Amino acid sequence: FAAYSFVLARRQEYAADALAARIVGSATMGNALIRIAYQSARWHEGWSIIWKQAVERPDPPSSPYCLLGEVVSAEPDETASQVLARALARQRDLDDTHPSLSQRLAALDVVPELPPPFAEPAAALLLGSALTTIVGRLDAEWHNTADESWAEEFGCRQELLAERQALEDRAGAEGLDYEGQHRLAQLVEVIDGPQQGATAFATVLERF
Repeated sequence: FAAYSFVLARRQEYAADALAARIVGSATMGNALIRIAYQSARWHEGWSIIWKQAVERPDPPSSPYCLLGEVVSAEPDETASQVLARALARQRDLDDTHPSLSQRLAALDVVPELPPPFAEPAAALLLGSALTTIVGRLDAEWHNTADESWAEEFGCRQELLAERQALEDRAGAEGLDYEGQHRLAQLVEVIDGPQQGATAFATVLERF
């Protein structure tokens, strides 16, 4: 069923793109598809950056949607071209409900390049004074679901930091056996990253 219906879904996407192009023009429609590609990447990267802070600070940011809205509506930066290149290089697979970006742009006869910046974000024009209320509601809903997970992430990191500190203190005072040195290397990798972890595990190999 999926194999047949996904083919149908991709045909419908071409039809929808063509209809939109007849209404607003191929260039505008193509620009919209390109913006979706790199703005989606910005959006997901923004959330990743926010959640990485959970191990560093006990309190989550008060207005993540407001912050991400400003980032997404900003002009394309130097990474936008790289994001667009990756999106254009991606090929459609059997489990895709949409054609690839390059296929959709080709069907519209649009050259794949970064569009000009917005004169004004559409959200402010369409929503007016309601925009602030909507963003505030989204932030509140996020906190209702994320605060507990954030606290768990932060608490877990504090426990790991305390365990590492205890092992480092013991290493300085009396030295560590194999199990202790190996556990310390594991903690370094989790807390500081794979490069520092590799150095720590190299120390284990040298000693044992």
